[in-house]
Amino acid sequence: MLFRSLHEGDNTIALIITKPLTDLCNIFSGCNCLKDISELSYLDVSKVKIFDFIFARCIYLTDISPLEYWDVSNGESFTCMFDGCLSLTDIDPLQTWNVSKSISFEAMFRNCMKIKSFIALIYWNVSNCIYFTEMFSGCSSLESAWNLMH
Repeated sequence: MLFRSLHEGDNTIALIITKPLTDLCNIFSGCNCLKDISELSYLDVSKVKIFDFIFARCIYLTDISPLEYWDVSNGESFTCMFDGCLSLTDIDPLQTWNVSKSISFEAMFRNCMKIKSFIALIYWNVSNCIYFTEMFSGCSSLESAWNLMH
């Protein structure tokens, strides 16, 4: 096991890292109490390849700015990373991510119903990506790309 999440009565989540981080799959998936991820800004993710489902169904997560300076340059898959984050409104903090090695963004923001814009991501180098299926599916507040560009 890479690490475990401990859910305490006061909604505190503690991480116990038991080996080098190379896979963050499902670490906080379904943590309904997760609102503040400010402490994650210090997490060294530079060797992580799999970012799948990290925050999937974290329905109260609104601010992902602590992830702005994550070094995701070795990331190969971001599948369902924020899937079902119903309160997430702003993905601008991700604009500087180097995702050039990624092959999958499948359903990355699926059902993030409050996201209005993905303009911050237009400069991502996605030339190696194969899977974009449902990346913004169910994002009912999303403006069309045409409106964002003009």
